[in-house]
Amino acid sequence: MVYEESTYDYVAKWTEKTQIKYVPHAKKGNTKSAERYEQYSQARTVGEALLLGAKAEDFLHDYQRKFIEVKRLKVEVFDSIEDQRQTHESFFSHFPPASAAALRARSDKTFKALTLAQALGVDLQDAQKLREGNETLEMTVGRLLADRTAQVVLEAVEKDGRRVTDCEVLSVLRLWMFKKNETRQNVLPEGQQWVHSDTFGLIRSRTGQYMVTNATREYPHVTQILNTWLHDRRPPQLDERFPCTSISLNSGYAAKRHRDGNNEGPSMIRGFGDYTGGQLAYWPDDDKSSAVENLVHEDRIPMDISKGLVLFDGNRGHEVDDFQGERFSVV
Repeated sequence: MVYEESTYDYVAKWTEKTQIKYVPHAKKGNTKSAERYEQYSQARTVGEALLLGAKAEDFLHDYQRKFIEVKRLKVEVFDSIEDQRQTHESFFSHFPPASAAALRARSDKTFKALTLAQALGVDLQDAQKLREGNETLEMTVGRLLADRTAQVVLEAVEKDGRRVTDCEVLSVLRLWMFKKNETRQNVLPEGQQWVHSDTFGLIRSRTGQYMVTNATREYPHVTQILNTWLHDRRPPQLDERFPCTSISLNSGYAAKRHRDGNNEGPSMIRGFGDYTGGQLAYWPDDDKSSAVENLVHEDRIPMDISKGLVLFDGNRGHEVDDFQGERFSVV
């Protein structure tokens, strides 16, 4: 059986203490596999399942087939990163070499992030507590690193009396761990179910209320460095400071042709990263008299957003050209 990347990603977070719940009688038929399942499916932890006859490969198979339910990964407290590494390694050692290597590669990314977090003075206990929310440990550590980096930059900017540089913003964006955003249906490229996109500032809920996003509250220095960078770079078309209620961060996707639905006034956009292509194509004369899909390709104006801020009306049709490389956008 070929296992999905998401299966390896999730099982790599387990240890023998991970609490699990099996679907009763999920394996049918008069087979040895079904007989073993009836025994080990009584387990309540990964370690108990191993003692009751489960093979390591069963965890990958059963999780992918949705025979195992893991309601929430319980946060385990370790004495050190090395202690955590050895605990995971003990679990991986039960797997055949190829599967163990796949799991170990994913786990190593976490340990590298944790080591860097300690080097930068990020509180590891705070990271593990935050993991109990809707962020994985890897995501929380990455976001804390981005926030800590932004804080160091802001302190240097204040001390030196200078502007935040583009390279410093890019360093924060590279550390930031993006969530899979399934709500931006109007920008999803063909065949994709989600994009990497986060919003700082205010958003409007489904009930019509305005609220501050969690990322804004939990990672204030990322919010501040974006606002500071924007404040110091007013486009020549504007005579005064550009006010905005939200900033959208995007990573690694070319938005399909669309119109923004809830904008008031113009938007500004800037591209970051090492990429080619990825221009913002804009229909400045779009009067919204027809569907956005019917806009004439020759009427669009490609704009290179990698050189500096670009001012445009997001309520008019726009799209992103295909690109190669690492591309972020700040809108």
